[in-house]
Amino acid sequence: MPRTPRAPIPHWVAMATIGLVALAFRTALLVQVAGTPYAEVTNVDSSSYHAWALEIVNGSWMPTRMFYQSPFYAWFLAGIYEVFGTGPWAPRVIQILFGAASPVLLYAIGAMLFSRRVGWIAGLALALYGPIVLEEITLSKTSPLVFTALAAFAAWVRWAPRARPVGLGIAGLLFGVTIVGVAQWLLPFAVLAVVTWFVIGGPTPRRALAVAVFVTAALVPLVPVVAWNSAHGGGLVLTSGGSGLNLYSGNNPRATGLPAAPSGVRDTPEYEEEDSRRVAEAAVGHPLLPAGVERYWSGQATAFVRDNPGDFVTLLGRKTQVLWNAYEIPDNYHYTFVRTHFLPLLWLGLTFAIVAPLSLVGLPMAARRGRAVWGLYAVTLGYLVTPLIYYVRARYRLPAIPFLMVFGAVAIDHLIGVATARRWGVLAGWCAALAVAGVFVNRTYCEPAHHGMSSLCLGSDVWFDLEWKRLASFYQKQGDTEREQGYVERALECTVPRQQGDTYLWIAWLESRNAKRLLGQGDAAGADARFRRAERFFRSTIGLRHRVAFTHGQLAQLYGTMHMPGPAAASWEAARAAGSGDRTTLVGLGTSYAALGRCADATDVLAKADQAQGLTTQSDETARILAGCAAPASP
Repeated sequence: MPRTPRAPIPHWVAMATIGLVALAFRTALLVQVAGTPYAEVTNVDSSSYHAWALEIVNGSWMPTRMFYQSPFYAWFLAGIYEVFGTGPWAPRVIQILFGAASPVLLYAIGAMLFSRRVGWIAGLALALYGPIVLEEITLSKTSPLVFTALAAFAAWVRWAPRARPVGLGIAGLLFGVTIVGVAQWLLPFAVLAVVTWFVIGGPTPRRALAVAVFVTAALVPLVPVVAWNSAHGGGLVLTSGGSGLNLYSGNNPRATGLPAAPSGVRDTPEYEEEDSRRVAEAAVGHPLLPAGVERYWSGQATAFVRDNPGDFVTLLGRKTQVLWNAYEIPDNYHYTFVRTHFLPLLWLGLTFAIVAPLSLVGLPMAARRGRAVWGLYAVTLGYLVTPLIYYVRARYRLPAIPFLMVFGAVAIDHLIGVATARRWGVLAGWCAALAVAGVFVNRTYCEPAHHGMSSLCLGSDVWFDLEWKRLASFYQKQGDTEREQGYVERALECTVPRQQGDTYLWIAWLESRNAKRLLGQGDAAGADARFRRAERFFRSTIGLRHRVAFTHGQLAQLYGTMHMPGPAAASWEAARAAGSGDRTTLVGLGTSYAALGRCADATDVLAKADQAQGLTTQSDETARILAGCAAPASP
């Protein structure tokens, strides 16, 4: 007797189950993060957005200048702070609630475009995707905007084929909000607007109205921000500044699969805007408004592409490899580092290593659905083009991950169907394709040394030393010297350090302070042990040719602290020979000469120090140093 087909699980049960799984995983990680430094440690972006949100709460909802960073997340935080106070936990809780809702939306998208099983697979994958969850349990603008993008596309999938103006208006409005938050969504939105015309059937006026409503609704939140930026930037500026600089960082002679910021520009929002303006103005020889700075850097990038077409094609190939590589290139957070040392629960989550091969196989499979899935291709591939135009970091590809998961779910669904039908030859072919995709995604990508930058492979503990020092820097600002040194010391454990000289110098400086403190406390033995370790690390720093003049000066000060004028004088002389001619070096050298009884040398050097400061008479400091100088008696 044939089996009665089982009734499908109701959509609401599926959505509730996926949402609860997502919320449970996020809650467990949020509890775990409370016992780590990341409960209080901020990153570059979160610090600037937190400060901006505080300004808003205090009454500055609109700044007096253009937005250099996208304003959405600052307003998002400010709204939370107004209701719940300015602590860091309310935003995290609200973010994981949005994060738990995102897989539910993805289930709906998968079910509407393909099948319930595709929706189940995609939704559960997003519920357990580690890199996105890490963004949600920390202060990050990415997490709420994944939700808005999915909500926008879910609305489009539901209402675009029917040309429903209200539904398309909702979809467009949500896309507009998403673009204000993450400008990378501008290109996929434009592609989707074109696709909308072809997805809708019927007469031309019906199509035109639908597309017009969709685009106009997106402009509602977008136009005021663009108008504000352009009015205060001296020309057309979209949702934020820095686009031109980002374009150049990814497209210049020093860029490869990874970006290379121009010389003299520090890669943090705190300094980036001012640095990029200063360098641009120096190049053109006159002051520039923000829009002029944007045009300068965009022009430099365009010139590179125009003048070096072959190099640009090679560069695109390298960016493509990095974009599809399993390694999570750090930006605000280093996913592999955090998972390895602080949040072991992330080992239970999915990563790009699994999602990417499946999605690559699913991309051609989904094409059988024809026009119905054109929108999915538009948002996925349209978004992934943007980091290829600019540059690749793991955080920049995160918004595309949920859409890739739908393609991955299609692949799994198809493989299950083929296996159930016992079509073993077809199954073997697709499994071979999956294996090739897995090797391509999970191989170790390497770049050789170039333009003064050392070779680099995406794997192992690369960049871990920088993460330990980020933690150390946070505690340094808090005045917690013990934790500061503890985390700097951990950087020594890295097998692939990126800034070994900086680590050595930092440890040497800390040990110098320890030696001085212990000496002041009368602990000569303890001070001597710290002195010897500091001396060793200073010498190692110099051996790596890292900040040679500065390091010699620091070593000279250490010798002075330990009452060793001979070595101090030698180190000051080495600092001077290495190019350090500032007053600190000259005064230090003069002081050491005076301590050695070399009064004539001390007088000469200290006179030069006074002259360097523009003094025409002897300074009080010079007089004090020379007053204690007595040449050794003749035998």
